[in-house]
Amino acid sequence: MGDKDLRIAAMADLHAKKTGQGTFQPMFAKASEQADVLLLCGDLTDYGAVEEAKVLAKEITSSLRIPAIGVLGNHDFESGKHLEIVQILTDAGVTILDGDVIEVGGVGFAGVKGFGGGFGRRQLGAWGEEIISMPRSSPSPLRSWPSSARRVWKSRSTATASRRSSMATPTADRRKVGRRATRRSTTWPCH
Repeated sequence: MGDKDLRIAAMADLHAKKTGQGTFQPMFAKASEQADVLLLCGDLTDYGAVEEAKVLAKEITSSLRIPAIGVLGNHDFESGKHLEIVQILTDAGVTILDGDVIEVGGVGFAGVKGFGGGFGRRQLGAWGEEIISMPRSSPSPLRSWPSSARRVWKSRSTATASRRSSMATPTADRRKVGRRATRRSTTWPCH
């Protein structure tokens, strides 16, 4: 990919179902034609069932021809089978990030599972979200986010994905030295 632009496709809230075979093949085929990498941004399964992940994995292996990077969402944790889901998707060729980083085409990607958000009476319930009921003093999986972002900041360009429903729009940050932009970071909150 070198100096050319990296074309990124992103999908969120797939909610793969046990009966969903064939649902995603057209989208994955189209993404393969029009992008260089696919981001899968949480809620990949509907209830966090292993069978749902197997359906999604079959869809990926049959029609996706570009690298895929993903993060889990709260639905993927609902049945307590998230580690099995990660393994199934990894076996299908998806790199699942959770405080980890990967570089594709000169762009560094960092990702971590997020969780539901909102405030007051508009706060989302704890669907697959044990962390919501944890006291603030407990260790948070999101604490790994800054260190992941720092590790990929060394890249010329950085893309980050998180499953945080409290964020709504992409943001871009350009740091300049003189008149020349030296690094670019773009965050795509996936919800």
